[in-house]
Amino acid sequence: MTYDSDEMILFSIGCNFIQAWDCSSDSVSSLLNSRTITSSAAATTLSSDLLCLCLAGDQRLISGGVDGRIHMWASDFSIAEPLCSKGLHEGRVNSLVYSSLLRTIFSFGSDGKVIALNVLKDSLISISVLKVEGSPRLTAASIVHESDKKILIVVGTANGQVLCIRAELTDNDGITICEESRVELNTNPMIYALCCRSYQLAGSVNNNSKVLYAAHAKGVATLSISCQRS
Repeated sequence: MTYDSDEMILFSIGCNFIQAWDCSSDSVSSLLNSRTITSSAAATTLSSDLLCLCLAGDQRLISGGVDGRIHMWASDFSIAEPLCSKGLHEGRVNSLVYSSLLRTIFSFGSDGKVIALNVLKDSLISISVLKVEGSPRLTAASIVHESDKKILIVVGTANGQVLCIRAELTDNDGITICEESRVELNTNPMIYALCCRSYQLAGSVNNNSKVLYAAHAKGVATLSISCQRS
């Protein structure tokens, strides 16, 4: 799910459609089943089911599916079909995050790839790809820090690893992506979701620490992340 705080609309996915919900009152009401997509010859499987969704800016919805495709939609539902569809992953697209600082979408797939995408008016442009060492299935992601021209993303895997991925804007407006570190959870459970909570260390003005919650197949794990501000 993803939420447009300006319009107070919640977007959710189910199978092969996107649902919009009006959250502007005390009760949540359905707006419409806005988008239904179908398989294509460009997909890697016959299924077109959607697995993840994010809002890019205030006018574009980005979805990823089991078939390796990434779709871009008009968030105001003015156009019935995707503005753009691209088969970028070999297998499932499990997570999407958008950095407003870098104005970039990052996708994470079962093929072990992190792909950075520029969002244009009616197209998606792949600008950088990281093939994670060992090609683990990347199952969840969350941006935990943004400063200057770089961001830190934590990524969960199917074998219980948590990766710290750094993405940085280059002088020629490109994006570099690299893995900074990784840790393994006990018994290596599949990680399904990640979220963070910030806190300030006592007496510190240059350190922003975060608690990372990793929901996995056997419960919830907590990790501490320290982000030095530039």
